[in-house]
Amino acid sequence: MTSDRIASLSEYHRLPQASQPSDFYKRLLEVVCNNATLALFIMDEHQQCIYMNPTAETLTGFSLAETQGRALHDVIHHTRPDGRPYPLCECPIDQAFPQNNREQGEEVFVHKDGHFYPVAYTASPIREGDRVTGTIIEVRDITQEKLDQQSREEALRREQQLRAEAEATQRRLTHLLEHMTDAFIALDRNWRVIYLNAEAERISRKSRSEVLGRTHWEEWPASIGTAMETQYRQAMAEQIPVHFEHHYYLPPDYDLWLEVHAYPSEDGLGIFYRNITDRKRAEVALSQSEFRYQTLVKNIPGMVYRYAPDTGIGDRFTYVSSGSRDLFELEPDLILQDPSEFWSLVHPEDVASLQVSIEQAVVQSTGWEWEGRFITPSGKMKWIQSKARMEAIGQGKVWDGLLIDITDRKQAETERERLLIREKNAREDAETANRIKDEFLAVLSHELRSPLNPILGWTKLLQAQTLDQQKTQQALATIERNAKLQTQLIEDLLDVSRILRGKLTLNTGAVNLLDTIEAAMETVRLAVDAKAIDLCLAVTSSSRSLQVMGDAARLQQVVWNLLSNAVKFTPTGGRIEVKLETVTGHCSSMTQRFDSPPTPDSPSSALPYAQITVSDTGKGIAPDFLPYVFDYFRQEDGTTTRKFGGLGLGLAIVRHITELHGGTVRVESAGEGQGATFTVQLPLPGSDLLGEQEETADAPCLAEYSSLQGVRVLAVDDDADIRELIEFVLQQAGATVCAVSSASEVLQQIKVFAPDVLISDIGMPEMDGYMLMRQIRTFLERRGILAIALTAYAGEINQQQAMAAGFRVHLAKPIEPKALIEAVEMVLNRNRPL
Repeated sequence: MTSDRIASLSEYHRLPQASQPSDFYKRLLEVVCNNATLALFIMDEHQQCIYMNPTAETLTGFSLAETQGRALHDVIHHTRPDGRPYPLCECPIDQAFPQNNREQGEEVFVHKDGHFYPVAYTASPIREGDRVTGTIIEVRDITQEKLDQQSREEALRREQQLRAEAEATQRRLTHLLEHMTDAFIALDRNWRVIYLNAEAERISRKSRSEVLGRTHWEEWPASIGTAMETQYRQAMAEQIPVHFEHHYYLPPDYDLWLEVHAYPSEDGLGIFYRNITDRKRAEVALSQSEFRYQTLVKNIPGMVYRYAPDTGIGDRFTYVSSGSRDLFELEPDLILQDPSEFWSLVHPEDVASLQVSIEQAVVQSTGWEWEGRFITPSGKMKWIQSKARMEAIGQGKVWDGLLIDITDRKQAETERERLLIREKNAREDAETANRIKDEFLAVLSHELRSPLNPILGWTKLLQAQTLDQQKTQQALATIERNAKLQTQLIEDLLDVSRILRGKLTLNTGAVNLLDTIEAAMETVRLAVDAKAIDLCLAVTSSSRSLQVMGDAARLQQVVWNLLSNAVKFTPTGGRIEVKLETVTGHCSSMTQRFDSPPTPDSPSSALPYAQITVSDTGKGIAPDFLPYVFDYFRQEDGTTTRKFGGLGLGLAIVRHITELHGGTVRVESAGEGQGATFTVQLPLPGSDLLGEQEETADAPCLAEYSSLQGVRVLAVDDDADIRELIEFVLQQAGATVCAVSSASEVLQQIKVFAPDVLISDIGMPEMDGYMLMRQIRTFLERRGILAIALTAYAGEINQQQAMAAGFRVHLAKPIEPKALIEAVEMVLNRNRPL
């Protein structure tokens, strides 16, 4: 089909009807089909393609030669867009012929190059008479239509989405506006109110129905002519936002402070405002408070400050009051500009504690308290107290504080502490004195009663005239020895009394010290021999005729006391050395250890002195007791377990007598178990006796006390005289007696001897009577053994302690034989069935 053919066809129109060729209409139909804008396909009765116009070729990409004689379905309609096969039986286009129906619709064709494209089709049967001879298919590419439709649908969908979003935004905005804490009013270009939220209704006290549609000036006429109107009109005219505070005052309903933000647009004005009346009132109150604060700060005797720390010293002050001038001699501006000027005043010894306290306060966000010393530029040292409180501001921390001068208080505290220490020392001294007095009285009672016991006991036995010659001599010797001991105790007490009253006098004359020393040594000879002690005297040749001015008896008493003391504390087989020599210089009366040589009172003096030294290898003196050796009524061991008797007066008498002669005495000891050395220095030249009361009484006969037959008694006392007396008296009464000298021997004998009664002293070495009872009380109670305390500790408190420890009876020394026997009978009868 060419243009020539079309042209020739046009010529046919000018020919007469009879002259037209027989294929005129066929050719005309062909020209029409070739120029049709629709793609045309003609199928025969076998549904095979017999014709497709050029538009169809262009649409499908196939030529007529490629499709002629083939089922159109197999060429361009065999596959769905998703790749699945498109069965012929399901294709509506191909159903037009078999069903003799006209089919219309849309389908998707497969182009020769493989892409899919949408088409609109009409498939009509070709009828020849009653017979269908084929199908004509009209196809139109609707790709663009689909795209246009898709665009329209997309645009519609987008429009709907935008409308929905706008409606949602409007709802959210309305919800936000209704629930926001700020009031909101919307005005149009004519100042009419088109919206107000709930907060605006609350603040204005007007409902929406009252306000909507009316102008702002009609509803709030009090704003006309005010700064509010000026600001609103400026915002609308210049299209700029405005922000201001307005005092809306309309008595009696309105007295409000409002903070206003107005935002203009081409459509009107949006106004946000909030009620700041409380804040304004608070600002006024704060301003007044600040005024009062500044007034107060100016009158506070200290420095008020605000400090912004980071990690401690070196950060910055943000406020410093004028009190810094008087307190630190620094101007506030100087501290604000250069904090190091302030911190440099801190006393070097207090910098560390200040640093630590600040760091802890910052880390723990707690209040800060610190006391320390500052040294002002003029050199004044001041005690400063700082108190501050932490409060977080933003991301940082500050604390506000006050520095005050507490120097006077610190001085008062120091003085008070000094007075408290002095009072404490005085109280301790008084308590010590009371304790020493109590101990002394207890010891005095013990020492005075102990000699009386054998004296009275043996006296009663002598009066009974039941002793043989040997026992009589033993009794008399014991009575004499204990009487002398008690006489010496009484003499010591009288001497102390005279010393304390200042009544001790000296019968002064020339005294040969060697004679005095030898006389004193002879006095203690028996005691020395009894303990096998090596007592020696060392005298230089120049000292044999050494004489001093003094009281010969009192000087002998000094040497005798020192020797007695040495003998008492030196063990059997020990050594005591007495030395007499002349020395130059003067040593003060003191106590010390060997490794601490004496210090002269007057180093410049070089006078000659007679020096008597008494050294022993005894128990020594503990370092903490050395300062008290020469004190009245002081004993190193005042307990009931002490090993050595005495009143603790001898050395005090020694010191006083020595000092009355113008001399000094000192003691040296390397410690316990290492002996002691007493040194008396006397400058070179330049008694009442108590009458013994005799006690007379009817001499009882022990023979009448025979009621203790068969009674077994275990007796313990560290004093041999008392022990022998107890044993003799009870044996005379018929008892079987086992007498031991220590508590440890009781523990050994009590099960073997199996006593009925235990008689125990209280004051014994190593283990006293109370300790003994604690160990054997259960055993005694289980075996029915009865315990009697026989002691020179005779006070009421001592009796209570004895009964509490488990003793049935407390007997005070000295005790008569009859009373001792009756006590044993009493405890036995008390526990026998009636």
